[in-house]
Amino acid sequence: MGLLADLPEAAHRYLENAIAPETRPASAVRLRMHGEIRLKRWCPFSPDIV
Repeated sequence: MGLLADLPEAAHRYLENAIAPETRPASAVRLRMHGEIRLKRWCPFSPDIV
């Protein structure tokens, strides 16, 4: 895969085996996160970005 050429060898090997041949890369993704972040004390967060 041409997209993997510039990656470190370990990442290249992993992705080459994890992605089926001829799979087209995604043009976008949607992520949802929640958890805690430390800002002097631990504060919950749950960004509602759509």
